[in-house]
Amino acid sequence: MDTWAYATHLLTNVYFYLFGIPALLICLAYYYQDILVYVNYLPKGSIGSYAYLPSRYDLPFEDIWLRTKDGYRIHGWFIRYQDPSLNLMEAYKQTPTIIYFHGNAGNISYLLVMVKEMFRLVKCNIFLVSYRGYGKSEGRPTERGLQLDAEAALDFVIDRNDVNSDKIFLFGRSLGGAVALNLARTRREHIKAIIIENAFTCVPDMMDSLLPYIRHFKYFCRNKWRNIDHVKTLGTLPILFLAAEKDELVPPQMMKQLYEECTSTSKQIQYFANGTHNNTWIEPGYFRAMHKFVHIDNADKTVTKRVSPTDIKTPSPVRRRTRSRPESVAGSRNSSPIEAVGVTSSPSAAVHVEKFNIDEHTTFDSPNLDFTDLSTPSHL
Repeated sequence: MDTWAYATHLLTNVYFYLFGIPALLICLAYYYQDILVYVNYLPKGSIGSYAYLPSRYDLPFEDIWLRTKDGYRIHGWFIRYQDPSLNLMEAYKQTPTIIYFHGNAGNISYLLVMVKEMFRLVKCNIFLVSYRGYGKSEGRPTERGLQLDAEAALDFVIDRNDVNSDKIFLFGRSLGGAVALNLARTRREHIKAIIIENAFTCVPDMMDSLLPYIRHFKYFCRNKWRNIDHVKTLGTLPILFLAAEKDELVPPQMMKQLYEECTSTSKQIQYFANGTHNNTWIEPGYFRAMHKFVHIDNADKTVTKRVSPTDIKTPSPVRRRTRSRPESVAGSRNSSPIEAVGVTSSPSAAVHVEKFNIDEHTTFDSPNLDFTDLSTPSHL
C-alpha cells in the first residue's frame, strides 16, 4: 500500500470514529428516546394486563373504553363516590370528580392502594385513565398522544349526565403532572382546579439531572413536556402543588421553581419533609390538604405550607411493618390477564408487593392503611 492510500485509509477510520459513531448514537438516542421517558414495560407484565382490580379494594367501578381523536382505544376505571347522607341527585350535584393522570411507569392497577385512601378521605369520584401503550390501552406513548388521551378523558367526564361538570379537578403525579398542566392550559374553561405532585420543570432539565452523560444530546429531545412554561398560562385557575422534600428522582427544587413561576392568582404549595417520589401520599397532611382544596372554596389564595410528621398527631403510632415480595404475578396461578366487568365482588387476584419499611414513629392521615398490597413502581 502506497503512502497516499494508507493516509486515505487512516483518515477514513479517524472520521468514522470521530463523526460516524457519534452520529449513529445520536440517531439511536433520538429514535429510542421514548423508551426512556415512557417506562410502560416496568414492572414486567404491565402491558396488556392488570395485577388486580378496584373491586379488590371494595371500590365501585365502571370499566371504561374511550376512543381518542386519532383513533386509539384507551382504557380506564371510573370510581363513583356515594355519600350515604345524600340522595342520588344531591350526590351527583355535590360530589367532585378527579381525573387522575399517572406517572411514567407501571399501570393504573398499581395506584389502587393510594386511590382507595383518596376515595375514602377526599370523598370524590375518581377517573383513572391509562395512557396509550399502558395497561390495556392501544398504541404507543408519545407526548402528543398522551395529550390526546387526556382530552378524551376530560370529554368523557364532561359528557356524563351523572357528574357535576362544574366540579372537575385534574390530578397529576410526576409525568401525570405534565399531562394535567397541558390539559389545563388548553381546556381551562372546563376545569375547576388542578393538583400537581412531584412534577418536573421539563424533560431536558430532567436529562441534566438523571442522565448527565447524554445531556449534550438534549437538543434532540422530542419529548419536551415544558411544565415551566405551562404554569405561566393558568390565569385564575386554582392550583395546589404537593412537593416531596426528599424526592430521589425529580429534584425537589423543580417543584419550588414551578410554584414560583406559576402565574395563577390562586396557587398553593405544601411541602412534605419526609416525602419521597412515590410515597408522598403516606405523609401526614397529604389527604387533608387535598380534601380541603377540593371541597373548600380555593379562590384568591396564595399559600405556602410545610408539613413534617410532628405537625400531625394520631392516637397511636404505626408500628414498623415489613413486607417482602411474594411469588411474582407472572409466576402465579392467577397470572392470566384480568378483565374488568363493571362493579364486581373482590376477586382473588395475584399481587405484586414491594418491600416497604415504615419508621415506628411515622404517622398518617389514615391509621388503617393496609400495606400488604402496597406496590410502588418507579415513576418519573
